[in-house]
Amino acid sequence: MKVINDPLFGDHFIQVDDYNYSVYKTKTSEKKKQEYTSVVGHYPTMARALSAMADDMVKEKDRENLKSYIKELNEIYVKFENLKIK
Repeated sequence: MKVINDPLFGDHFIQVDDYNYSVYKTKTSEKKKQEYTSVVGHYPTMARALSAMADDMVKEKDRENLKSYIKELNEIYVKFENLKIK
């Protein structure tokens, strides 16, 4: 199993196996102040995994309206499109 992690992903990462791309998010519990991993979802392609991750990243922030939500989502998509293979 491979893990894809990038600073652009924030507290998210992708696990890749033979069947899917799984998006996870690292969270910290409020009561115990312990870190844990939460699943965002499982996707058949990297494109869908990145799209789901971007959507989850935008949901974390409070938005005043749909326009600001879409603007933030598009900014994340542009950052993901500019990722380079090293």
